[in-house]
Amino acid sequence: MGETIRAFVAIELTDAVRHALAAVGEELRRARIDGLRLVRPEGIHLTLKFLGDVEHDQISAIESGIALAARGHPRFSLVLGQPGAFPNTPRARVLWVDM
Repeated sequence: MGETIRAFVAIELTDAVRHALAAVGEELRRARIDGLRLVRPEGIHLTLKFLGDVEHDQISAIESGIALAARGHPRFSLVLGQPGAFPNTPRARVLWVDM
């Protein structure tokens, strides 16, 4: 078995959306949620599918498959909804935003 990388399929968001989501994170930070760790705004993305540990030699084929599947589909818009936390706000491990 070769080297692996934790991989996922994601959509990069615009700077404006990333900064808006970062602002929500800052509000939650001020709420002093235990163990809350925020990512840098440039690391915020929309995960479509978590792939898990993938062999390095499979990455190129995965990228090609995603490009082929996306070809011909138009751009789309997202509308941000209400933020939430999992498992709950006082014990948040994951922050999310409805779309």
